[in-house]
Amino acid sequence: MTLHIDWQKLGTSLWLPVLEIAAGLFLGPLVKRMILRMARTVPNKGVLTFLASLVNVLIIGLTFLLAMEQLGFKMSGTLSLLSAVGLGMTLALKDNMANVAGGLQILLTKPFAVGDYISVGKHQGKVSSIELMYTTIRTNGSKEVIIPNSVLVNDLIVNWSKDPLMHLTVHLHFPLPGNVQAGLEQARVIAGRCPQMIPGEEVQVWCSSLHKNQAKLAVSVPIRGQDVKPARRWLMTQLSVLTDRHDQGEGSAASGLPPAPAEPDRVSAPAAGTTPQEETQNEKAG
Repeated sequence: MTLHIDWQKLGTSLWLPVLEIAAGLFLGPLVKRMILRMARTVPNKGVLTFLASLVNVLIIGLTFLLAMEQLGFKMSGTLSLLSAVGLGMTLALKDNMANVAGGLQILLTKPFAVGDYISVGKHQGKVSSIELMYTTIRTNGSKEVIIPNSVLVNDLIVNWSKDPLMHLTVHLHFPLPGNVQAGLEQARVIAGRCPQMIPGEEVQVWCSSLHKNQAKLAVSVPIRGQDVKPARRWLMTQLSVLTDRHDQGEGSAASGLPPAPAEPDRVSAPAAGTTPQEETQNEKAG
């Protein structure tokens, strides 16, 4: 039995699949290099690196499927199976896919970059990395917070690095009776010593409301957004001295505020037609 091979027919049927595979092996790495070249201009290369590898594999895989189809292999069943498997994996990993889509959206729209100080929900800190599925921020307390990208694209984000200046306003209750104007000036002096205050800016103070026994004072200090927590803590601690010293009745030499007026001793009025000396003698005689 002699095996006869028609090399001419085989060559005619093989050249196109081979060309398709060669094109895939050439185009896949080429597109990957182009994407990686684009990644040099972004702060975090993680997303584009993953995307480059994914595109490379998809191009090569697609050309192999076309070549197998060209050689006579029935790929319709295989493609249907792959589609079903892909659909199942997509449904099972829908949350992860949402995070991946969120990462790509962050990369393209650039609401923030690595090194920016942002606030998301109850968390705020400096962005340390933007990965494929999550973003990591580091808080002022050096805590690492990992936030899924799907949360970032659906939640309200405040990027303090875009405009770092903000006015932090704190309120304190100033007891009455007392010199409110002197209290405002003293609050201005104390707030001006805040370590987080932006140099060259001014502190604003005002009385927001007056009640029977107390006045509500407002103090606004210009700071950077990333210094909100330490600045608020410092101001509340230092400004509380105003109300504490006033409650203790200290004078302006200690606190810069006038003491609360002391209540006069209750003395009965002298009887009509008598002098104070006569009133005193009458009291002794009685």
